[in-house]
Order: sequence, then C-alpha cells, then structure tokens
Amino acid sequence: MPRRAMKRWGFLLAAALLLGIGGAYYRFRLPQVERLDPSGFEPGGTILIRGRNFGADRRTSFVSLDGSPLSSSSYEKWSDGSIEVSIPFSVDSGLLRVATPFGRSNPAILIANSKLPKAVKAEASGAANPRILSLSAKEAEIGSLLEISGINFGLNMQFSALRFSRNPGTLEASGQSAMAALEGGAAQDFIEVTHKDGLFERWDDKRIGVRVPEGAGSGVLTVLTPHGESPPFPYSIRQGSGSKYLFAPAVYSLQYEIKVNLASPAKDDYVLVYAPDPVSSGSQSLKEVQEESPEAYLRNYGSSTVFRVTPPAEPQENQGRRNAETIIRRTFLMTVYSVETELSSYRGEFKEGGIPEFLKPYAQANPRLPVGAREISSLAAKIVGRERNPQRKAAALWSWLAKNIRWTAGDLDKESLSALGALGAKKAGTRQYVYLTASLFRAAGIPAAPITGFLLNKDGSSSPHAWLEYYLPALGWIPFDPVLALGGGPQGFDAGFQDKSHYFGSLDNRHLAISRDFQRIPSMLESPAKKNLGAAWSDQSLYEEASSPRYSSTWQNIRILGQY
Repeated sequence: MPRRAMKRWGFLLAAALLLGIGGAYYRFRLPQVERLDPSGFEPGGTILIRGRNFGADRRTSFVSLDGSPLSSSSYEKWSDGSIEVSIPFSVDSGLLRVATPFGRSNPAILIANSKLPKAVKAEASGAANPRILSLSAKEAEIGSLLEISGINFGLNMQFSALRFSRNPGTLEASGQSAMAALEGGAAQDFIEVTHKDGLFERWDDKRIGVRVPEGAGSGVLTVLTPHGESPPFPYSIRQGSGSKYLFAPAVYSLQYEIKVNLASPAKDDYVLVYAPDPVSSGSQSLKEVQEESPEAYLRNYGSSTVFRVTPPAEPQENQGRRNAETIIRRTFLMTVYSVETELSSYRGEFKEGGIPEFLKPYAQANPRLPVGAREISSLAAKIVGRERNPQRKAAALWSWLAKNIRWTAGDLDKESLSALGALGAKKAGTRQYVYLTASLFRAAGIPAAPITGFLLNKDGSSSPHAWLEYYLPALGWIPFDPVLALGGGPQGFDAGFQDKSHYFGSLDNRHLAISRDFQRIPSMLESPAKKNLGAAWSDQSLYEEASSPRYSSTWQNIRILGQY
C-alpha cells in the first residue's frame, strides 16, 4: 500500500478512535442526581442536591426547574458531588435537573412541604378505610423490598392493590405536572401493583411487604382495598447508577381479528379460542377495550381471553349445508412509550441472596429457552468470565452474538424456534435469535424475558416481531431488540432510531408487546379433537381446541385504526 494511503487510513483510524473515546467519556461524565435533602422544602429555603459529575465549580453549568434555569443568586455551594441552592418563593413543585457541558441529568421531583400529605396518626382499628402509618425505609430502590405498616389492609390481597407515583420522567414526557400524583388525576400518573404482578412478599391487616415496581418515582403511595383508598403517604426513590426514561408516548387504536370457520357443523360442535391479551408493563399500558365481539366466554384465563365459537342457531334442516364463519374482533386503545437508557455508568448487582423471588421465573429454563443445556451454560460462563456487573455481562454476550450468530430474514410462522439449533448453525431467524439471546442471558445470571408482538408501521400496517427485556437491579427492565440492532428486521419497517446500536438498551414507541415470556395456557377440554398451537405474533402453549376437527381458522395481523 502506498505510504500516502497508509497515512490517510491511519489518520481516519485515529480520528474514529478519538471520537469513540470522546463519546464514551461524555457519557461517563453525564451528571446524575441521586437525592434531594430535604425531600420536602419551604419556599425561599435551601436544598442540597446530591449526586455526581456536577463539576468542581459552576462556570456555565446550572440547575433548572421545569426547564427554567435558576438565577445566579440562587447558588450557595457547588462541587462535583453536591449543590446547595435556594428555592424561589414562587415555586411549590417541579422537576429539577442539573445541566453541565456534558448534558442534562435525570429529573428529580421537588415538592414543597405544604403539598406533602401528613403522616396519619394511629386510629381505632375499627375504622374500615386503610391507612399507612410508616415505611421501613425513607428511600427505596426499584426492585427492593419495602415494608409498609398501617391498619385495615385486610387479609386478602386478591381484591386489593398498591399505587405508586410514576417516575417523573414519564410525567414530564406525558405533559403532566409534577403534582398530578398528589392531586389525583389520570391513571398514567401512578403505577398499580396487584397480586398478579408477583411483587408481594407479605400481606396482612397491618403489614405489607412489596418489591418496588419498575417505573415508580418519588411521590406518594396509597393502599387500595374494597373498603376504600388510604390517604397518600410520601416516599422517595433512590436514584442509583445508570438511568432509564420513558418519553414520546404514542396512543394507538389497534385491532386484530380471528376468523373461525365451522365446516358443515354438527349441532354440538364448538371451538375454544384463547385470544392473547396485550401486555401491560412500565412502557406499555391498556387504556381501553374499545370493541370485543362476540362476548367473551371467560376472561383473565392466564394471559388470554377465551371465546367459545358455536354454530349459529338456525333450523335443523339447514344445519350442515354451508360453512358457518365467526369473526372474533378485538379493538384496544394502547399507550406505548419510547424508552431511553444511559448504562455506561451502571454499576449495580444483585445483593446477597441472589435473584429475588419475583424474578426467578425469568432466570429458569422453559420450552423455548434451554438455559440448563451444557452448550448454553458453558458458553455463557466462558463469555462473561468472572464479571459480576450484569450490564457488562449483557454487553459481552451481545458482542459475542453479533460477531458469531448471523440473522436470516424469513417468515416468523415458518422459522424454527430452537435456540440450540441456532447456536449449532451459527445463524437464526428473528424468534430464534431472541430465544438464543435470552437463554444465554439467563444462563449468565441475568433475568430475561422474550417478547413477541408487532412492529407498527406509519402506513397503518404491522409486522410480527420478537425482542426481549433484561433486568438490572435498582433500574428495572431494559429493552433490547437484537435483530434491529444488527440492522435487520422486516422489509420496509421505518425504524425509530437512526443509530441501530441504540436498540441495545433503548426502544422506540412502535413496538407493541402481545406476549411476555412463554405463557402456559391449560387445556379446558379433556380430549380435544383438534388443537392449534401457533401464532407468529404471540408465544403461548395453546391457541385453539375444538370438539370436532371440522373447522379452520385464520389469525390476522394487528391493524392500526388510528394514532393520537
């Protein structure tokens, strides 16, 4: 190679290296707010902002409230780990951030003492309404165990719930005020935890033990029972390393149909259809069921709604002369958020005792994920070595997969679902790739949940797709779409992120989750004549079973009826 060309390539390589190092340095120096002291303030008083990467002196950096910088006279002290500022008399609440030349920090909620509800004094136990009297910790982390003491919680959690204020990043993104959680309002201002979420470790009349749900933010907590809702009780979420924000909520009206055709049906023929319910999670919520026909036979059957399809009622002489088609139609109003994470500074790990109980299902083998197979366990151990940081483990596993497993385009209905087959062949279809990735993550001690659903296109069409989430202590579930991160995906999908590598840790608001992990659906018939066990956009053990084999069905992709 000529010397001039060598110099040019050397210069380009050096520039790329410097840009990469510079980008990593900037991310590492991003300011982080960890706590405010005190959590409630008096207007005109001072607060201490604790965190890191604020810089040794203020210079061009500043603190903002709801996007407006504080005046220069507000700053009392400034150091790399703490800032002391006086709060204007005109402020009673807001979202606080620290801005430096390296970027803006995560938001922290700031609330005046006059707006905080007062702790309720003990009352006679005969009062029916629940009341919170104390919490085991003034500050808690996502996923940590929080003990709630009080009265009148009841003995049965089945018809009760807890409500946590939502992370202020979500309130900011949706245009809600920071005080919305204190003053009531729309459902998106809080996160409701029920017995179905698996987060309760104790519930009796005077004490509740619960794992702090993903997406919770500093604010207020209430207990909801059949007798009423408790007065709000203040609590704080401790900001750890790394960050996760929800933003750009998109509201979709979505519809899917299942066509069931009973061919020459006998009088007593019927088909049971197990229609999947869309996932509700921290980044996706069901606002309303707009239409559902015919009427459901059974609701909340695992993760599905059951429909019973029978022949139409008509005179006996006409039975069997024509096919009887039934269309099951379901229309939902869903809110889907984009998710943004900053994980370069993450340094958490599971405490002594290992993975908590509510995450253990996401660390074990199932029919899709051969976690205990020797090929999987030995490979995961080789890749992560002695690393304890789960995010660094995840990055190492992803680096190996991207270099060694090739993604192949294909029809999700027809592709193999074998993770071991993908490992042996060094190539995988979309769902195969996700199952192999999740298997390696679980084998490495990282809870992971494969997700199946749809990519939503701007033209109203959709494409079946699969991706996953993995869990980081004190931060929650982190999205990861390995296929899009590789630059793959359905032809024509207009990806939300220009930089494809962004899909490792972040996600756009055009991913709609239908199934989260493998869902076991128990059979309702002792000896069904026919079963249908497949749908490309869901992952459950059973979809249909019939009393007679004389039927056919078609499961249609989801359609976007409107976006708001």
